[in-house]
Amino acid sequence: MSERMLTVAAFPTPERAAHAVDELLRAGFERAAIGLFSPDTAPGGSGRSRQAAGAAVADSLAGQGVPEAAARRAADAVARGEGVVTVRAGARDRDAVQIFRDLGAEFLHAEGMDELGYPLDDLPGAIDGARPGDGPGEPAR
Repeated sequence: MSERMLTVAAFPTPERAAHAVDELLRAGFERAAIGLFSPDTAPGGSGRSRQAAGAAVADSLAGQGVPEAAARRAADAVARGEGVVTVRAGARDRDAVQIFRDLGAEFLHAEGMDELGYPLDDLPGAIDGARPGDGPGEPAR
């Protein structure tokens, strides 16, 4: 995965998003590589409406190369009062994704991964795009 690409995930509350930031820092990610968006921390400062904060988040993410649809989902999450965390993890993308997955994140954008944070190209045993839960005897997704 490219070091320039962001992994973007939403959390149900800004506090849970802040906890994810703490976990990334604890795992050795650099603060400069991590972003946190919430209604109070969106570009332009606090005191804005949730919708205005969400729009500022969409603009910020789109300017960083996040696809428009993913940037809009992040904006919608912030507008609902949720927290959004970004990380530019470089070679440690999978570590960041695992932290997000362990914390129950909703993946909004992760280059080369599906919406659950699973790699699209190299899942052990994956056949023709099969994912965990797709096989016989496994719970449906």
